[in-house]
Amino acid sequence: MKFAAIQLIVANFVFKMILKKKLYIFLVFVFGCFQAESQNTFHKVYNFNDSMGIISNVKISGTNYVIGSSTGKASREQASVITIDSIGNVVSKYSFKDSNRNESIGFGASKIQQTSDGKFWFLYSSRIADSGWKILPKILRFSSANGFESKEEDTLIKGYFQCIDNSKLYLDELNDKYYVVEVYNYKYLIDTASTLPLDVGTFILCYQMSTDSLLYIRRYNFSTTMVEKPRRVMVNFLPYSDGTFLLVLWQDQQLPSEYCRILFYHLDENCEITQTKIVQDTPYSFPGFGSTFLNNQKDLLISYTSSELITPPNNTAYWGLTPSVARLDSNFNIIWKKELGGIQFNPYQIASKHLFNKFSIVGDTAFVGAHFRVFYHDDDTLTAHGTLRVMNARTDNGEINWLRDYNFFTDSSGLENSLYEVRDIEQTSDGGFIMVGEVLNYDSLNVGAPGQLGYVLKTNCLGFLGDPQAGFTAVPDDSMGIHFTNTSLMGGSYLWDFGDGTTMQTGEFDSAAFDSAQAAVFHTYSDTGIFEVTLIAYGCNGANDTLRTTVHVSKNGPVEPVNPNITNYMAIGPNPVKSGESIAVYVGNLPSENCTLSFFDERGKVVLEHRITLSNSTNIIVIPFSSGVYQFVLRDGSKELEMEKVIVI
Repeated sequence: MKFAAIQLIVANFVFKMILKKKLYIFLVFVFGCFQAESQNTFHKVYNFNDSMGIISNVKISGTNYVIGSSTGKASREQASVITIDSIGNVVSKYSFKDSNRNESIGFGASKIQQTSDGKFWFLYSSRIADSGWKILPKILRFSSANGFESKEEDTLIKGYFQCIDNSKLYLDELNDKYYVVEVYNYKYLIDTASTLPLDVGTFILCYQMSTDSLLYIRRYNFSTTMVEKPRRVMVNFLPYSDGTFLLVLWQDQQLPSEYCRILFYHLDENCEITQTKIVQDTPYSFPGFGSTFLNNQKDLLISYTSSELITPPNNTAYWGLTPSVARLDSNFNIIWKKELGGIQFNPYQIASKHLFNKFSIVGDTAFVGAHFRVFYHDDDTLTAHGTLRVMNARTDNGEINWLRDYNFFTDSSGLENSLYEVRDIEQTSDGGFIMVGEVLNYDSLNVGAPGQLGYVLKTNCLGFLGDPQAGFTAVPDDSMGIHFTNTSLMGGSYLWDFGDGTTMQTGEFDSAAFDSAQAAVFHTYSDTGIFEVTLIAYGCNGANDTLRTTVHVSKNGPVEPVNPNITNYMAIGPNPVKSGESIAVYVGNLPSENCTLSFFDERGKVVLEHRITLSNSTNIIVIPFSSGVYQFVLRDGSKELEMEKVIVI
């Protein structure tokens, strides 16, 4: 429909110019074509009361994905291992729950791992249902042949844990060992001879894998009262290639001059501390869960916060925290640092969902991570708008290769007071990325609607959910030149062929600036004639979209502007969409921050509407309507930019 309208506009213009005999450069034919197979992508938002709840981690298993999840309403009463296929449909679901336990993967966020015997291992918290705060770590192993095997750590049962969190499980099959690493907080002790002190801290349990026997316990206890000791929690546990380990912790001091620092413990092969290093980039440097070694096993990629003292006009000063990512050398010195934006109000409002929880290393030169980005008004007050940002950057200097923004509209309340957290991100065999996490909508929880949702995103290698759509506009000047503007969507690179033997290759233009140098191209023709201008937008794995326009270059008569106006504003998929599932709407080239997406039923009634303020973003919208044909309309104020028909089945 779009191309037919463009051809009609161009044809009318050409006819008028011929009558006036003033044609200089005009476009006489426009058409597009699509080539190559697309890369498999999907998006799923899973209802809190459905087969998935709080999704913690993902493992790639052939063409399927194995997911660890906690289900059973807000208490997360059972742990589940769920397999989904290449388009997000549930293939199998196995749940585990002791009769007198509340099992939770969600709080622990331990990575699912698979051993050589085919068993899936993961770690979670197990709470005795009738005992309040009696929480213990439990190791779960699952295989299709033997079902579930579980191991609860009995040596820790002498006390009541107020909290066990930030779970890490490391399997070392080569040395016949596995490690359980947890943050603990004791509420009180049953037996004063307990192996853990009455305080807070981190413990490491080392087991022999073949016998399942405990080899040793290491504890690093902190203090809530002694300022010389850290009083916060472990955030990561990483193995070096030489058999030693790195433990990353918070060190939150009581003294005003100390603020918050990042503490690194270098552990030997028996988990004894051999080196302690403190890093304090800014007064409040809170590390996040996202830290990983780079390929050379020397440098470290870490997620943490930067801080600055902010004094708004006529307001009280506060410490603002900005999510950041940095590369550290083997001595924990900062090589480079990038601030990611989204300042928080004060040091105690930062949470893991605002930082990178996991990095995925792409080859030797790049990494991909995702974090929740908060938007603010000019007066520094929090606006009810946040987005999930996926970033691909270079490991050598942190320069951005591309950014992708995702907004989740879980119900009619939209993005009001919503938070999104990526718990895990992995690169897939086709070069794409699969992300799993949680959408938490407090407004929905307050009104009793499902407000806690799991989600899975499988993107292509560029972080998009769709293939490129080529588009451009062309405006002649008073010479023999034409100003071209690239209005393509979801492309990563572009090839221009101007039809006179001249070609030009450009990369992805800046998603934050529609009029950037990459998007604007000027070409001057040296001779008259008819030329076919071609733009090919390339995506992943050979996917591409081609748009061609024939131009007639003449020296007779004055020039009047010619604009085919082939501007793409949105791309929708899947279409048809099943009722109750989600649809992804990518928007780009928005002329203002006053755009809306409206969903009309067959009677022309608006049944869903969302305000879109961020161009070049993907908006995932749950479709709760019955089957039928609907119209999806993108408007800038009262001006209609684009309309698409959507079939709900």
